Amino acid sequence: MAASVSRIPIRITISEKGTANGDVFKHFAPRTVNDFLRSLPLQGRVNHANSFVYMTSKLIVGGEKRRTAFSRNEMAFLPLNGSICIFLMESKVERPMNPIGRITSGMEVLDTVTQGDVMEIQELANA
Repeated sequence: MAASVSRIPIRITISEKGTANGDVFKHFAPRTVNDFLRSLPLQGRVNHANSFVYMTSKLIVGGEKRRTAFSRNEMAFLPLNGSICIFLMESKVERPMNPIGRITSGMEVLDTVTQGDVMEIQELANA
């Protein structure tokens, strides 16, 4: 599928485990997604919360179209500490997050992520 103005394909690579693909959507949170895309590629260590995995970034963006309920496969940005979060199961979180996208394939790779694995997120050019 070709990228649209709103849908931008990304790839998430977990060192020595595999890759997952996804899309970020500008209409979900335009300022957040634009800043996120400008910061790519991002690389960092994975951390675990109860229902999602995340990596911290140096992004500084305020709340935008925030939500507290997310489904499996959704990606969100936590303004509190600049984390990029990927939900492993349906959940409701205490801190509102900016929705930014969805994982479209390779979710099984993200299910195997352990604390300290290295994650890299990059935009797929001409996908």
